[in-house]
Amino acid sequence: MLSAYRELPRAAYLLAFGTFVNRAGSFVVAFLTLYLSEELGYTKTFATLCMGVFGLGGVISSIVGGQLADQFGRRRVMLSALVGGAIALLVLSQLRSRTGIVIGIGAFALVMEMYRPAAAAMIADIVPANQRNLAFGLLYVATNLGFTFGALVGGYLAEHVSFAWLFYGDALTTLLFAGWIALVIRETLPKRSSSDGGEAVPPITFVAAFARIGRDWVFLLFCSAALMGGLVFMQGMSTLPLYLGSIGIGKAVYGQLIAINGFMIAVCQLPYGAFLSRFRRIAVISCGSLFLATGFGLVRWADTPVAIALTIVVWTIGEMMQAPFMAATVASLAPVELRARYQGVFSMCFGAAVTLGAPIGGQILTHWGGDALWTGCACLAGLSGLTFVAISRRIEARERFSEAMPDPPGPLSQPVSESTTPSK
Repeated sequence: MLSAYRELPRAAYLLAFGTFVNRAGSFVVAFLTLYLSEELGYTKTFATLCMGVFGLGGVISSIVGGQLADQFGRRRVMLSALVGGAIALLVLSQLRSRTGIVIGIGAFALVMEMYRPAAAAMIADIVPANQRNLAFGLLYVATNLGFTFGALVGGYLAEHVSFAWLFYGDALTTLLFAGWIALVIRETLPKRSSSDGGEAVPPITFVAAFARIGRDWVFLLFCSAALMGGLVFMQGMSTLPLYLGSIGIGKAVYGQLIAINGFMIAVCQLPYGAFLSRFRRIAVISCGSLFLATGFGLVRWADTPVAIALTIVVWTIGEMMQAPFMAATVASLAPVELRARYQGVFSMCFGAAVTLGAPIGGQILTHWGGDALWTGCACLAGLSGLTFVAISRRIEARERFSEAMPDPPGPLSQPVSESTTPSK
């Protein structure tokens, strides 16, 4: 079952390894609400509001990053985002005023999140359509394996050392990833040629690109369903640690509990993803919403670490059924010349989920309590699944057309072994 991964291009493995290094040190976002509320003494409302600011920065960044990656290249945008993100982290670690913190978090998200659509478009550039489930699954495993390590180390640093080291470690691993890309990853941006095979044509403008996306109602409905699921999923990093604190479960235990999510994905995603690839992609995504609804809905009855751990197991199964398959679906829906911008709009859904989900979840938790919050999560995830079902036939027709098309033109730069040679 795992042998299918051997056919992936070597560049996919190189990108996955760098992603692991970066995510292993991504402490700040996971512990941001605790840092603001416990270390700096701000209210839970302000802490979740700041998560919303991070999400808003991510919304803008996804759009800008997608446009720049389609216009100037994936590699250049990724390097700029990582170096700029590391600098923003070091500045943010020194900020203490409300205004400074809000501006700093927004700037960090605006710069750092440009990386995501560029990386997703690079995977779509180098991997054939019928292997993208596996490639995005591999990248997702690297992300979550790093997250597992980062959650454990971050919880220890926050509890026993200093919150400041969360920022320093995050900045260091971000710079290491930038160095890795500079050394081993080459540009993959496809050429754009005129229909008669003549000279390359200029990139599609921002306005023209998003006018085309705005007419793609199937893709927009797909994104709306992803947004609803994202609103639910974000509660695991924003309101869940606050809720656990209110029932007597501390931040070190939260770090261990949330690490279950990353550990499961690291261990199970590759074989599970290969197994699920034999089924209809949109059906797998829809079933994932059911697990998401069940897992978060059960939190209202969970009052011990073991019970919380079981709920995390359930919604993690749903996450494994959705994340790589949704990214692969977006790659199939996108025209070649708009790959990064489609991925940018898709990434924007999760930025919007942070923007809206964290502060709204914080308000519900503060004013109506955990029962209302987790019941609402179950309902919203269920609605997300129904939306996926409603557009499933259209999605599958588009995917069949995409997979029947020939491979895209060669990269902007000369092909290199890192981008084209299958691993042995």
